[in-house]
Amino acid sequence: MILQSYCLPRKVVETVEIEWAWEDISDAGFHQLVNNFCNYCQENAGTDTRATSLFATLHLWNKSTGRIQLKAVLIDAQQADKLIGRLLHAVNKELDFSYRVERKKLGWLEFALNPFPDIFSGEKGSFKVKDAFLLEPYTPDQVRVLHHYLTMASTVPGGFIGLATYGGQVNTVAPGATASFQRTAILTTACVAGWINPDQEKQHMEWVRNCYKDLFAQTGGVPVPGKQSGGCLIAHPDKDLADAGSNTSGIAWHWLYYQDNYQRLQWLKQMGPA
Repeated sequence: MILQSYCLPRKVVETVEIEWAWEDISDAGFHQLVNNFCNYCQENAGTDTRATSLFATLHLWNKSTGRIQLKAVLIDAQQADKLIGRLLHAVNKELDFSYRVERKKLGWLEFALNPFPDIFSGEKGSFKVKDAFLLEPYTPDQVRVLHHYLTMASTVPGGFIGLATYGGQVNTVAPGATASFQRTAILTTACVAGWINPDQEKQHMEWVRNCYKDLFAQTGGVPVPGKQSGGCLIAHPDKDLADAGSNTSGIAWHWLYYQDNYQRLQWLKQMGPA
């Protein structure tokens, strides 16, 4: 028997990091940067977007870190220059401060085993994530909340807000086809706090809970599904949603996660394995 070996093409992932210095960013510049990213997400959330092969997250780090970063992953090598060019143009629109760009090409497995080492490596600690789907960009009032919590005199340097692109093919699935109901979101967002020393838990939890509550103050401290917000991601379960002190919306936690799919999920669980 003759065995033939085939040389499969090497799967390449390109990462892109854009970085701005906090010291260069005015209040107006911060608002413009956040708006630019939200608008980019809105323009590229449809199923016909040219950016289906690009995923990006805007990391609004606490001002004490000295930087704001955007990290992107791209898998379409042929369209890389074009897609990255569009991204750079979109997020820096009308900004009068400079930025740094770094691009790297990695093998798929290499990236999968060690993605963005500056975030996912190092000493391990605890963290709290409170997230939401957005169907429309942040409002000016919400951007002011973000700016306040990131620039306030605080002992919580581990607190940050993330915004991530969403949409494309995921929005082609019917809301009732899977447990995940939300199929019209343009981005996901999260308030995050992380700490290593257990003694710091209280202040970090207070920061992230207050930030989230103020961010969605108009809807009872949580992202009630409606015109702008689309509920929460079950990937980061948040027991605060079941607490009447944190969630004053009158909307049950399960509606924020599953909406119309909750009763069917209950039925399926009661049915048990076939």
